[in-house]
Amino acid sequence: MDMTELKNLSLYELDNIAGLKVGSDADTPKGKQILEGLRDAIVEASDYDRWDVPRGRAEVIHELVDSLVPIYTTDRVKEFAIIAECWHLDLEGFNAYAGAFDFGQLDVYHMDSETTAVVEIGRALYLAYTQAIQNVLKWVEENQPEDEDEDEDEDEG
Repeated sequence: MDMTELKNLSLYELDNIAGLKVGSDADTPKGKQILEGLRDAIVEASDYDRWDVPRGRAEVIHELVDSLVPIYTTDRVKEFAIIAECWHLDLEGFNAYAGAFDFGQLDVYHMDSETTAVVEIGRALYLAYTQAIQNVLKWVEENQPEDEDEDEDEDEG
């Protein structure tokens, strides 16, 4: 998968495609960190051909999202405050995503089913990043350059 177009996007363009709704915070250090981290994770996965692995895209997305969601409470709250998409997510759909159960279990510091605001913020970030990666991958696939072989065949015919 060619990521050239993705690499050339401004942070505002990336935010619009990803749907995180970072907005004017893209100019802040934290906003830049969020958007550049998202782009870098997707590009790096492509550099290692991880989008074409037999185990499937869902597992790769889970691994990337798991690495993007901060561990520490203060970092989570800062990202939650910047990523406006998190504010409107229905967390009931959290367990529908591959790997979400494992993420949720690692996220809970208690061994029972108790959830806290920090856990819910983590889940909202998980869902927002999952959707963002899916949105960006869809955009990348729709904006792939045409194969040169196809162009040559058309010229010869």
